[in-house]
Amino acid sequence: MYSVGRRGDELFWGTLGQGVLRMAADGSIRRIGVDEGLGGDRIYDVVVDREGSVWFTTNAGVSKLLSDAFEGYLVDKNVLTLARHDGAVFAGTLGGGMWQIGSGERQSRHYAEVRQGEEVASLDTVWSLTPQGERLWLGTAAGLAELVAGEVIAHPLEGPPEDGIYDILVVDDALWLAGIGGVCRHVPGSGRCEVIEGFPSPVSYCGVQHE
Repeated sequence: MYSVGRRGDELFWGTLGQGVLRMAADGSIRRIGVDEGLGGDRIYDVVVDREGSVWFTTNAGVSKLLSDAFEGYLVDKNVLTLARHDGAVFAGTLGGGMWQIGSGERQSRHYAEVRQGEEVASLDTVWSLTPQGERLWLGTAAGLAELVAGEVIAHPLEGPPEDGIYDILVVDDALWLAGIGGVCRHVPGSGRCEVIEGFPSPVSYCGVQHE
């Protein structure tokens, strides 16, 4: 199992290659795969929104479960993570930056660049997306970034993680960042990341659960 989401008494287990296992309150399990309309069989993230819809990020886009049918988005993208922010849904991809998913007449928007001062670089892989109040944080292959007024802004840090940030957990006013170089605690605006002792280094992958 790679990911899990809960809606009421149901659990949705994401797998890497076997789609979704939908577990009812009585413990019975039903497998949902591409034959049932799921975008891809590799499920990286499961997100349940405030309306009770279940979203799955897959190797073939984003799938939103509507009753027993699916609605698909970004079907040509390898989507790793998903988050709701400011009334919209954002998706982080493997090698394709970040997308704001459109619905109805709203067009999807692509965020392909990240700015650091006057310099602009390509926004490549986005491993994690984590809201913190009115802010949206991005854990990317190049480090920590934030969506600000429609633009992705880099937040350079002193200290680990090295080689990207795989996941972000909000604890009070701080961010706990998981990466190859270990785990560190960052207070936004400080420019530093305090190393958390006791974690092995290097860490091949360290995921943390967030709502």
